[in-house]
Amino acid sequence: MVHGPCGAVNPNSPCMSKGLCKKSFPKAFREETVENIDGYPAYKRANNGDSVQVGNFTLDNRYIVPFNKFLLRKYRAHINLEICSSVKSIKYIFKYVYKGHDSAMMEVNNHDSSININQEETMRSEQRDKVKQYLSCRYVSPPEAMRRLSDYKMHGQSHVVYGLAVHMPGEQQIYYQHEQAEQAIQQAQQHHTNLTAWFELNQNDITANQYFYCDIPHHYVFNKTTTKWTKRERPSNLITRMYSVSPNQGEKFYLRILLLHVSGGKSFEDLRTVQGHTFPTFREACISLRLLQDDTELENALTEAATFRMPQKLRSMLAMLCLYHHPVDAFQLFINHKQSMIEYLFLLMMKAYVKTLHFI
Repeated sequence: MVHGPCGAVNPNSPCMSKGLCKKSFPKAFREETVENIDGYPAYKRANNGDSVQVGNFTLDNRYIVPFNKFLLRKYRAHINLEICSSVKSIKYIFKYVYKGHDSAMMEVNNHDSSININQEETMRSEQRDKVKQYLSCRYVSPPEAMRRLSDYKMHGQSHVVYGLAVHMPGEQQIYYQHEQAEQAIQQAQQHHTNLTAWFELNQNDITANQYFYCDIPHHYVFNKTTTKWTKRERPSNLITRMYSVSPNQGEKFYLRILLLHVSGGKSFEDLRTVQGHTFPTFREACISLRLLQDDTELENALTEAATFRMPQKLRSMLAMLCLYHHPVDAFQLFINHKQSMIEYLFLLMMKAYVKTLHFI
């Protein structure tokens, strides 16, 4: 597990570029491991005099590649192992997994040898369709092709994530083909969404009144044909989630808060009704139920967003909360979520500093 030799002792090493090692070897001696938020940790490298002979070079701990003894003994192979404990590594993993299939860009050319060069150039300038000439195709690598041909499983699934619609009255999504908008609107008026079907279920089934909207899929099944909730006959591994709503969407955001705290809703008006009084807005209903007495919901919104949003988006979100929702203690909101909002700032500053040095 030795890198190099490189650096000043061997400037001709393949890892050298412009007089420096691409992997930043040799490392500096350190008495203890220091965590680095914006990258890999700086590992302990004791200056204890231990060395190893590699060819004509004598190398010390500064050239040792980070490793794990158990893995080396188990697999008897060269295995680099470094820890990246930053939350951005987790975000990167999930973004990479869900980015879509591997793709390759292909160019389609029709070349006729019987056409002379002048004719060919004229046809290209007149008939060439640059959009249709390039195709974005799915790329299947050899290992994936082997697994598919051998009928091996490509993935596994333990739980089903069930999404629940959140929409304002009359603002449910409608999907339709070109020039079929009117027909789609008429069909939508006769069918329910998850939410409107939940209202109807609570009107007809008293047993369902005890459940919150997000708990309904554990006890009932939504039939997409009849667009109704029916009693679940056997248990299932479900993880339910209401689709996220940004605080800048106003009433829709407060509707989602009510759906999380009010059970047995029979209509949109019923959700806005507190102790017999129907409020004109969902926000006023939230205030009456003391769901907005403090910044708890805003805290929850920022905490949830920090799990999948990048720092720039979080800072914009905090600005919107301060502008439109008037938090009780905006400064405390910033302090509580400061770390999530400045994750990349130090890295960007270092990159700018390095560019400045290079420019100088």
